[in-house]
Amino acid sequence: MSNNKFEYEQVLQFLRYFLDYRIKIFNFYMVINGVLLTVTFTYIQSLGGRVAVSVFALIISLIAMLAEDRSGKIANYYREAAIDLEKDLELTRMTEVHKKSMSSTPFRALFKWFYYMLMVLWLLILLFSILTEIVDLKLF
Repeated sequence: MSNNKFEYEQVLQFLRYFLDYRIKIFNFYMVINGVLLTVTFTYIQSLGGRVAVSVFALIISLIAMLAEDRSGKIANYYREAAIDLEKDLELTRMTEVHKKSMSSTPFRALFKWFYYMLMVLWLLILLFSILTEIVDLKLF
């Protein structure tokens, strides 16, 4: 019984770690996007520079989305492990929280939606930069 309690505590510690990791990825991603948007619209005037920054931002978005997906799956694994261990320890807290959280909109979906929206934003910036350059060249 005490071994299960120790294992339960370890599972919860890993779960907190991966949930914290997801938030840190998201925060880092927001800072990078803020800097890139500011630099793109304030300092970069050339097509090549805007294309390079847009492609870089798309790559960062993809990496952040994959990292969030991976850490989310691992966090769910630990959540399910904690629920299984609760049965042995006759606890119910994690099970109740899991049931309530699954009945509402999954938080993971909101993270993914946000990553997708910023990827679309960077694609629009890329296309807008290219189209602006093409239209300017044809006018002269």
